[in-house]
Amino acid sequence: MNKTIVTVALFLLSVRGYGQQEHTRLNLGSGKVVPGNLITLDYDAQGSDLEFSDEVRAAIFSFDNNGWHTDTASMTKASKHWSASYKVPANARFLAFKFYQGNFAQPDAIDINERQGFYRPVKDSRGNTLQGAAIAEAQLFMPQEASNSIYNYFGSDISEKASYALHLLEGERKRKDSNIFNFLPFYLRVKTKALGEDKARAEGIDLINKLLASPGLNDQRLAILSRAASFNLKSANLANQINSRILRQYPSGSEARFVVFSNIKKTDPDAHVRIASYEDFLRQYPVSEWRKNNDGKGFMYYETFRSLGSSYYETKQYDKFIALFKQMEFRSGNEVWRWNLTRGQMMDEMQHGKAADTLLQLAEATIPYLIKLKNDGSYREDFDSPQMAQENADKQLDDRLFTLISLQSKTKNYKRAAESFRYLSKKGLYSNADLNELHLNVLEKLDDNKSILPLLEMSARENALTPRMINKLKEIYNANNPENIAGYDKYFRSLASADGNAELRASVQANMVNFPYKSFELEDANGNIVNSADWKDKIVIIDFWATWCRPCIMAFPGMQLVVDKYANDPQVLVYFIGTMQNGDYKAKSTQYVKNAGFRFNLLHDAVNPGNGQQDVVFKSMVPFFNSSAIPRKIIVQNGIIKYTAEGYSGSPSKLLDELSMAVDIIKTKK
Repeated sequence: MNKTIVTVALFLLSVRGYGQQEHTRLNLGSGKVVPGNLITLDYDAQGSDLEFSDEVRAAIFSFDNNGWHTDTASMTKASKHWSASYKVPANARFLAFKFYQGNFAQPDAIDINERQGFYRPVKDSRGNTLQGAAIAEAQLFMPQEASNSIYNYFGSDISEKASYALHLLEGERKRKDSNIFNFLPFYLRVKTKALGEDKARAEGIDLINKLLASPGLNDQRLAILSRAASFNLKSANLANQINSRILRQYPSGSEARFVVFSNIKKTDPDAHVRIASYEDFLRQYPVSEWRKNNDGKGFMYYETFRSLGSSYYETKQYDKFIALFKQMEFRSGNEVWRWNLTRGQMMDEMQHGKAADTLLQLAEATIPYLIKLKNDGSYREDFDSPQMAQENADKQLDDRLFTLISLQSKTKNYKRAAESFRYLSKKGLYSNADLNELHLNVLEKLDDNKSILPLLEMSARENALTPRMINKLKEIYNANNPENIAGYDKYFRSLASADGNAELRASVQANMVNFPYKSFELEDANGNIVNSADWKDKIVIIDFWATWCRPCIMAFPGMQLVVDKYANDPQVLVYFIGTMQNGDYKAKSTQYVKNAGFRFNLLHDAVNPGNGQQDVVFKSMVPFFNSSAIPRKIIVQNGIIKYTAEGYSGSPSKLLDELSMAVDIIKTKK
């Protein structure tokens, strides 16, 4: 028989989907699909969604015994076919292919052979299918049961392939080189899908009991059996038996530690019971010993420290709370500090500062630990690079120092507050407007007048000024330049960072839109009706907010700057629409704004008669934003939303510049 015919025939036998495929539009050339070989992908797009594409890429999914890996390759067109070269990874067991146009994550069009798939097992040099190939093929069709990255191939399980997937896995079990422990949970999930829960459970329990009788079981394999019994088979009794064996045979091992951790009384309503349980765990398995042989299960200590710290704080065992920081790395210590002290300070502010002295004592006793540990790299596992992890750690410490300085200022410990500023990161020293104002207050209380102007100028460079700081800067300028008061605006503009301005302008430009909205009528704070149709030719800034929204309220000083800037501009109006509030929302909004001293034009969002929710106007615009979050700033003109932005940067001066820049762009385009 012709060699080419044999090659194609073998390919057709291995590339099949719902049933045996009679043909394929992918040929992998005459080279053997073996580890390390270079193969050619020859793809015929005719009849697919990619037939008339001018650019086609290939996504290659390769499976080894550690899971799936994805590569992409650009393809070259010749006649009606597309081709690309690909080197089979050294440890590959199975390959699957997807062809697409555009972005891999969100392609414009794809071809996976009418949901039958393009795939091929990798073989050894003698043509034998490799161990693990059957697992991969089963996962290809059962991605949800596999719980891994192959999910983005079909996007869901092919339910009618469950029996076929189970057949593949049964075949894998029978191989001499097979290791059932590598795919036991997946095997049990597929069995349940193919056979039904009752039969699969009975067979699964029987299998685990047989495996328990096999020789040479270490604690890792026992743990796999325990979790399978508990989570896959829902047999708590069998799982407990296996856990008892782990504790008996391997009392000092990693899996025994996990068994003990799993049995901690985490949800007991009595804090003292929780504390005793966590303390027993730390005595049995000290974190110092775990660090000597890190098994990647640090989450146990992270949860232990978080829960124990909160329980100590809740029960006022402050000595133990402080001592706990001696055991923690930065990541855990930061979270314990944030959840208890930063959160405690925020709650205390709402309760008129009755606990400020206690909070300050705890904060000053524990912040040295965080300062010392900031560079320990404990956030590394959460980020893509060491640099990103360190930047996060710096930011976290800056936030904790903000709380400390706030407490020191509130309790009039101004000298200690001034010393705390030196521990801020270079980026954090001037980038937070509220912290900058705290710094100004501290310097004034200490009569350190020589440091005030440099602080204000550096804060201006970072565009992180509050209204009071802006007024103070102008006051100092006028005092120093009595003969050139008119030059203040030029001086103020000269302080701005060119890079910062360019970055802000790019952000504003990105948020310019063109969405037509339906006109509306809303009641203002005085009971009058305001009709948006009457705003013809006006540029109208709208702030959607609610009394329960802390970022909304935090943005109000900046919005007052906006209101003041355009108070005498007949072309620009500013309105604040209270939305998504409950109860007497009209009184809540008007009283809050009045008591806080803001001078705003308030409107009340209308109530939906169908569901009673106060959100008619805001929800009518949500489809434009693809988000229902507030604060939400928009700028409208003649029935068109021309600018929209969500959230608050934390800087009043930056918010003023952002909206002013957007207004200027709209004015220029008129």
